[in-house]
Amino acid sequence: MSFYMVQTMSCGPLTEVQYIGHNDGKQPSEQDLRRFTERARRNYAASRNVPLAHVVPGKIALRHRAVIAINAIELVD
Repeated sequence: MSFYMVQTMSCGPLTEVQYIGHNDGKQPSEQDLRRFTERARRNYAASRNVPLAHVVPGKIALRHRAVIAINAIELVD
């Protein structure tokens, strides 16, 4: 069974972006979740040209099916 990690990133008045990561076969470990969050934070900071310290991660959710939002980015290893 596949798991999708879904988390939003934001920074003040800038548009919130949903990040999606795919993990085949097993539930992601705490290390996998931390790595996903850090990759999403770095991607958001670089794409919005803001300092990494200003990026606010939302609560991470694990899903069996990905629901893609309009402002969604899939992070691929």
